[in-house]
Amino acid sequence: MLRRRKDFRPSWTLRQSEPIAGNYYPINSRAFIKDEEDQLTVVTDRSQGGGSIHNGSLEIMLHRRLLYDDVRGVAEPLNETSDIFPEGLVVRGGILLSLQPPPRAADAHRPLAQQVVLQPLLSFTEGELHPDTRLEFSGLQAALPPAVHLLTLTQWDEDSLLLRLEHQFQTGESKVNSEPVTVNLQMFSTLKLLGVSEMNLSANQWKDEMKRFDWTPQTGEKPLLKEFQERSVWEVTLRPMEIRTFLLRVR
Repeated sequence: MLRRRKDFRPSWTLRQSEPIAGNYYPINSRAFIKDEEDQLTVVTDRSQGGGSIHNGSLEIMLHRRLLYDDVRGVAEPLNETSDIFPEGLVVRGGILLSLQPPPRAADAHRPLAQQVVLQPLLSFTEGELHPDTRLEFSGLQAALPPAVHLLTLTQWDEDSLLLRLEHQFQTGESKVNSEPVTVNLQMFSTLKLLGVSEMNLSANQWKDEMKRFDWTPQTGEKPLLKEFQERSVWEVTLRPMEIRTFLLRVR
């Protein structure tokens, strides 16, 4: 998550001319304000705008309606109407609030945001259940660690799957879940893994064939990443905020 400060930009000296618009930012899944004792996190079900215009406050804008042109390029007011809502379009959304001590806040809002975005899709059918109908199913042999999110699992070709695993916690934001996590790829309940190859994030190159740019930071010091000796080809270690991509050969 990106830290925002009122009337401040980290890379240049800001001369603020728009005290409200200049302090509004996109909220894709959540935003929070905190002090030394409490952290208030707002989890949204869709992208919205938000800001902390006044100290200790957090406001969210779901929909904006203007009666005059805002001089942003469209040369017309943002005054959308319809036959159903002649007085202006109605936009509805849902938000969840989490109030936690800062050291435990991420342990609550990280999984909560995933649950909001990835809600189950309900479907219904007529008739009676067949006696052999399974009422419960899990594609995993066991639950993944709280820090690990299964980001992608999709068919690649006839006998291959593309898998992405994500460590969803930042360094230092959780005493428990901000540590490296090791996961065994032999975790599926209905698939037998025959082979695995790691790819780059875009899944268009093998990782061991990547040629990356070698950047020199302004500090002159290159960041040091601890290398983990993985015990087997099936065990992979994820650092905080790391995404790793694998091509699995399955049967």
